[in-house]
Amino acid sequence: MTITGSPQRDRPFDPARLVLGRRLAGLHTRDLAAAIDRAPATLARYESGLATPPADIRERCAQALGVPVGFFEPGRPQLRLDTGRAHFRSLRATTVVERDQALAQVELLWEIVVRLEEVVNLPMVELDPVAAESPAAAARAIRRHWGFGDGPLPHLVRQLEARGVVVTRLRGAGARNTAARDPARCDPAADARARTGGRRGRKNIDAFSAPVDGRPVIVLTDKGDVLRRRFSVAHELGHLTLHPDPAPGSAHHEGEANAFAAELLMPEAVFGDLLPAASDVAALAELGGGWGVSIAAMAYRGRTLGVYSDSEYRGLMVTLTRMGWRSGEPVRGEHPGEEPALLLKALDLAADQGLPLSLLAERLRIGLPWLRELLGIRVSRPRLRLVSSAG
Repeated sequence: MTITGSPQRDRPFDPARLVLGRRLAGLHTRDLAAAIDRAPATLARYESGLATPPADIRERCAQALGVPVGFFEPGRPQLRLDTGRAHFRSLRATTVVERDQALAQVELLWEIVVRLEEVVNLPMVELDPVAAESPAAAARAIRRHWGFGDGPLPHLVRQLEARGVVVTRLRGAGARNTAARDPARCDPAADARARTGGRRGRKNIDAFSAPVDGRPVIVLTDKGDVLRRRFSVAHELGHLTLHPDPAPGSAHHEGEANAFAAELLMPEAVFGDLLPAASDVAALAELGGGWGVSIAAMAYRGRTLGVYSDSEYRGLMVTLTRMGWRSGEPVRGEHPGEEPALLLKALDLAADQGLPLSLLAERLRIGLPWLRELLGIRVSRPRLRLVSSAG
């Protein structure tokens, strides 16, 4: 992780911003080059700073990437993350472009947090690496520190946000329309986004985390239901407390994070005695509703605790498959706090201090659509209804 200094303001263009914009859009160099009608070698010269694109080319780049042309202006510090500084679950399941896009989103999120902290005091970070004999022991230590004993753990995201962890949920799976004023000129970029997954195409990423400049960040996507996201948050907390030095795709780290999450959400001291018979799906559903865990997670936990035999576990998973619950089961009970709120509350306070969302977007030079996406803000629009009258 590096934080670059602000380039001289007398330069009309910051090449690092062009690289960031392309990564945010999920595009290869060749795709953006085609979108602006330039050779890939020419774009490479722009991105390396060996050449400065003229004003009309900067405008084409902005249109193709869906950012204001001011996004490329110099004068701001910029965070640069690489894959080795983030906890990704699998390097084989994700492409380089997908990981680059995800990291670029965290880099820009860092800029948002820096701006917000100029007017709002975010909670101090209270999440140190835990030295314990096992991942389960570390999870138990966290539970004791948080004062939850062996009972259900509510408000998991809120617990992290109260301790200074930034949690955000990047919504959507399709590419946002970034058509330019000259749509024909931007068709190559749109085609490229369609081929590569493009803007917001995080279909292979459940969640990931990174210790960013002293403030941990956990990024969630729309993949899975609230129960799966709860486990993902616990999993990423395991990485942040057990693995100060990320090892993306490490099977050992992933296994430890899963063991941590299982103990955090389903403590061994009590959970094994609570599990009903593996064939009693209704009782399992009720238990999961109270603890905020899926039946699939409870089935695996029951097998690891020795409550369910291998055959009972397999039988239960077959039942869940037959019911269509393997990919997502009905969410029972209420599990508040699984939607991030820290940054949204910070935005409200910032607006009271004279920094509304529109001004924040202007200072960041990213435009409101990108700002809303990075903060997980849904935009609801009233539905127009035309009522005809007789006579």
